Amino acid sequence: MDRFEDGYEEWREEMSESDDWRDQRKANYVPMELRREKVLQFIERERNGGGYDKLLKQARWRMQNDELFKIDYEIENIKRGIVRRGEGDASFAKDMFKYASSSYACLVREMILEMPELADYTRIRKCKASKFYPELEEYEHRLVIDQETGGDSAA
Repeated sequence: MDRFEDGYEEWREEMSESDDWRDQRKANYVPMELRREKVLQFIERERNGGGYDKLLKQARWRMQNDELFKIDYEIENIKRGIVRRGEGDASFAKDMFKYASSSYACLVREMILEMPELADYTRIRKCKASKFYPELEEYEHRLVIDQETGGDSAA
């Protein structure tokens, strides 16, 4: 799918003007193919010393310290760290992670493809993104140990 011509733009505009709230809500629908494209665009843009590399570094740190890796928490943590250390303001940090939240499912899967050992420190669930990553199907039902309470599937 072409990331610039998603084929849904006209439809969204038309639906958002509808009198039916269900149709208006459908106007916000973004297909998984486009979400994945946005995540790949984020990775491509932020690979060399940017936000994606910071996420990989944070994942390695979590694994070394035998801690769970939860993607949304880590992104917010990195953004706050950028502002706290004076590397940039809040808008800079927000721009660095533009499109990262399009699909956390795709982002985590891309990270696992790059670092397979990360699958032991996070949990991925079967969802619409699964069709793009058939090689990771074995990880989808694996439980991650909750280190705080001793239960499972905490991630």
